Amino acid sequence: MAALDFTAIAPAQGGPDRDSFELFARELFLAEGFKIVEHPDRGADGGRDLIVEEERLGPGGTNVVRWLVSCKHKAHSGLSVTPGDEQNLRDRLDTHRCQGFVAFYSTLPSSGLGQALIALRPTFEYLQFDSDVIERKPLLPPTTP
Repeated sequence: MAALDFTAIAPAQGGPDRDSFELFARELFLAEGFKIVEHPDRGADGGRDLIVEEERLGPGGTNVVRWLVSCKHKAHSGLSVTPGDEQNLRDRLDTHRCQGFVAFYSTLPSSGLGQALIALRPTFEYLQFDSDVIERKPLLPPTTP
């Protein structure tokens, strides 16, 4: 049985709580230690819901990966996220000067979209946060932005 009921999060299509899934994503990224560079907002966003940065420390020093986060909340319909939902991936990454793409979905990508996302590699990094991955994350209180 699922730990989280994603249908308890309001649909993104309208209503006073339509931003809930993107706000949920922001809080999860904060809890995971990402820095929020661009917060969710309404209106034409150029294909980005959030921009987050991850600081990586290694023997060669510190490096920062800038991630384009795309939130798709389809738990109410149960439909997968399709290539039509995620158009112009490489252009969007270039426009927002990002090195990686995060698919933050309450369902799964379709096979066609999954292939397109994997094809981003090796030029861009790719992370998939589907409902199972999200459920495994510890839901800690958010850190200070």
